[in-house]
Amino acid sequence: MAEEVTTKSRILPPVYFFSALIAMVALHYLVPIAQLISSPFRYTGIVLLVSAIALVLWGAVLFRRAGTTIKPFQESSAHC
Repeated sequence: MAEEVTTKSRILPPVYFFSALIAMVALHYLVPIAQLISSPFRYTGIVLLVSAIALVLWGAVLFRRAGTTIKPFQESSAHC
């Protein structure tokens, strides 16, 4: 008997992140509300966001150098 393999389309975590980011920016401009955090502290959040994205990209480079996949649903392809 041949086993039937079904492949489901899985959404990767960065897709959730960027979808939420786009939604937040859109809501900020479409439905403005009172701002609870003053201006200098808001820029700190931008710095943290850029730092986090740089950290993710650095991790992706390290995975590529190791010769393995970064996708969480696939088997590692690195040989020990």
